[in-house]
Amino acid sequence: MTVVEQATQPAITKPLTPVQNPPKVKRKVRRGIAFLDKHAPGWYRHVNPAKLDIYSHEHCVLGQVFGRSSFYPSDEPWVTFSYRHGFLGLDALEEQWRDYIIYRRMVD
Repeated sequence: MTVVEQATQPAITKPLTPVQNPPKVKRKVRRGIAFLDKHAPGWYRHVNPAKLDIYSHEHCVLGQVFGRSSFYPSDEPWVTFSYRHGFLGLDALEEQWRDYIIYRRMVD
């Protein structure tokens, strides 16, 4: 069930969280969220979930937030950083990012 579907369910007794993806995918996206919360507070307001494309430098999360996907304050190579933080990798990451962005906008 997506976050949007969860939000329309009556009597929600626990916090809304995306549940459809494997724990490894969730961990990577949460690591990316922590990075964005630190370096770009309110980042989720600048990402269009409908245009989100994890394989596009312009429409990936970093591309929509910073205008380019190569921004990162790290000494590790860009590919390693992006993979560890859920900005690059499996298709399931895109779905997870989309769900979290929608969720953050709903609770903002």
